Amino acid sequence: MEQRHNQDNMNAEPLTKCYVSAIDGWCKSSSYSISSNSNDRNSRNNHQRKKGAQKNNQNQRCKGKSITSESSAEMAECLLDKLGKLPDNTRHVKHFNVVMNAWAETITSNSGKKAEEILSKLIDAYNSQNSPLHLKPNKTSYNTVIKAWGNSALSAQQKRYTNNINHGVRAAQKAEQILSYMEEQYEKHNDADLKPDRITYTSVLLAWANSGEKNIAPKRAEEILEKMERLNQRELQLEMSSSSSNKWRQEQSIKPDTVAYNSVIKVWANSGHAQAGEKSESLLNRMEKIYQETGDKSIRPDNISFNSVIHALANSGVPSTSSKSTSGRSKNSGRSRNNGVNNSKKKGVVVVGKGSAHRALAVLERMEALHAAGDIKMKPDIVTYNSVMNALAKSREMGAAQNAEEILERLERLYQRGLSNVRPDAYSYNIVISAWANSGDIFAAARAETLVQQMKDKYHQGDGRVKPDTMTYNSLLTVWSRTAEKHSASKAESILETMIELYESGDTSVKPDAHSFTTVINAWSKSRERGKAQKAESLLRKMEEFYKSGNKNAKPNVFVYATVLNACAYTFGDQEEKEEALDIAIKVFGELQKS
Repeated sequence: MEQRHNQDNMNAEPLTKCYVSAIDGWCKSSSYSISSNSNDRNSRNNHQRKKGAQKNNQNQRCKGKSITSESSAEMAECLLDKLGKLPDNTRHVKHFNVVMNAWAETITSNSGKKAEEILSKLIDAYNSQNSPLHLKPNKTSYNTVIKAWGNSALSAQQKRYTNNINHGVRAAQKAEQILSYMEEQYEKHNDADLKPDRITYTSVLLAWANSGEKNIAPKRAEEILEKMERLNQRELQLEMSSSSSNKWRQEQSIKPDTVAYNSVIKVWANSGHAQAGEKSESLLNRMEKIYQETGDKSIRPDNISFNSVIHALANSGVPSTSSKSTSGRSKNSGRSRNNGVNNSKKKGVVVVGKGSAHRALAVLERMEALHAAGDIKMKPDIVTYNSVMNALAKSREMGAAQNAEEILERLERLYQRGLSNVRPDAYSYNIVISAWANSGDIFAAARAETLVQQMKDKYHQGDGRVKPDTMTYNSLLTVWSRTAEKHSASKAESILETMIELYESGDTSVKPDAHSFTTVINAWSKSRERGKAQKAESLLRKMEEFYKSGNKNAKPNVFVYATVLNACAYTFGDQEEKEEALDIAIKVFGELQKS
């Protein structure tokens, strides 16, 4: 391609077509690489390098840029730059748009920045050539950059670090700045090409949904959605006074759709606010009402809508106003099949009050009813049921753990009947074990032990989806640390020893972490057994060794040292044991001051 460029008598038009085809090919390659399984990313990149070498045999490097993990988008951008240097410079806005979209599809922290850089190149090209229409940035150009910033925010959220969350917020703010620019330019010049549409506003909503921000995002998302609704009402009025109603409907619509509402629901679900469940459920109800009144399928709630609302309810954790606190030990839940179950409206579902857990159950029932009535899109899946069980686990309401386990058993029965989309996994079991840990029930430890044994049995029978992991054992440790059963601290320590043995034998999925050690030390601090100060210190030393050997997740923190000191302070026994506990406390406190 480069050799032909250097020929004086070359024909520019065929060469232009070659570049355009190559750009299109690399952009499609970028989309393909993102749609593949992320677990195969390294092998995909190797494949792309080989493919790139084959496609561009005489041009393996573009301006010194080697083929990287974002090689497809990078090569497309390089070719776009080369296309601009041809004699006829036949670049078109659509060429810029497709390359911007290639960067948007990479879903990396650089997605937004790279797409906006290309937009700047497009604007420069448009301004430097007496504003030719074929290079005028259009709505698709700006919408694509907004999409890129949204995916950049998603990339930051997936990494789950504080600095990345900040990047996610900046990315969402960048997306909104572009929206504001489009609004200003449209108002100033009445340029229909820059009038924000439903895709524009929804893409900004998605950027906030992807940002991971918990304080600013809900308010901004609500405000943007309300703005869309106001603009839609204005458009409806214009449509009524216009003879070209179809044109208004097709070209000017900003009417919020299912994706827009789902984005706002997702923002609330991820916020963890106490009102998140109520806000999300209100949005779902609004969607259903509009759909029922108008029959407009574009705003019809879908599986994502319901799952997101259930997730929001689980995270909000609003307690029931009618159920009794379970901070004490329940004596009547046990494992009786009839306790609390006889009032259920559905198999394995018990109404426990009007808090988040009860409302999550009610949303599940609505989903199941819609699916039973023939709406195949409303079919609950394992994500749905896991979210409901999670709401129960976090509620700490009386009977919640038993209700969660009833749902789990129901899922096992449904899976045995052939419903593969509700197959329980390790996360499902972990949620129920956590529910028993939060229950305060006198039978909690026994139920949790039984569930862990079921997981082990299923795993040994070939079901790798329910293999016990660190979360499983940590939840079990929490159960034992909260029970009043005799020798509960010794039992917790034996579970930790099992985790260490499994890990040292090569099973990294049960690697003990700081939570594991801290929970056992806490169990000893609350026990009435002799020698608990010595036990707590011994575990602290083992934790320190574990951390020094390379387990960065087992680093002792202030809470660990404070828990050891607590074990010393509340030591039982004779004077000799209390004096030894005091010596341990003095030593540990000194270490804490130096750390």
